Amino acid sequence: MKHLFKAGLVLWMLHIFFMPLGAQPKYVIEWIDTLDTGTNDDARGIAVDDRGNVYVTGFSTIGGATTNNYLTMKYDSSGNILWADTLDSGNDFARGVAVDDRGNVYVTGESYISGNYDYLTVRYDSLGNLLWVDTLDNGGYDRARGVAVDNRGNV
Repeated sequence: MKHLFKAGLVLWMLHIFFMPLGAQPKYVIEWIDTLDTGTNDDARGIAVDDRGNVYVTGFSTIGGATTNNYLTMKYDSSGNILWADTLDSGNDFARGVAVDDRGNVYVTGESYISGNYDYLTVRYDSLGNLLWVDTLDNGGYDRARGVAVDNRGNV
């Protein structure tokens, strides 16, 4: 009887251990896109809006630039590029992206300005038009890693 109990306990433990593996949802890759300019390309932030549009930001030396530039791209839910924009204000590293409920896109990171790195945050409208650029210098090596926006538009 002891052996039957041990065997039953082992089977029950195996069932509990492996049950979550079988219960996991299956994911399907809907689309893939890559960017290779032949130089430095680095995606650092991603956001998705309520319509399924995907926003990717990072930095690149695209277009023959000698330093890194912000690169932000908007894809539709099928993976088609709707717009892309670069921003060059020094040696720039975009690190985070957020989208508000009106489709405005906020990108932040750091840029080499005036002898050190400062926060650099930009805002685009839903069509990719640059609305504003703002920097913040706290006197040292300032690094922004992410950005968020609330339902009132506060960044």
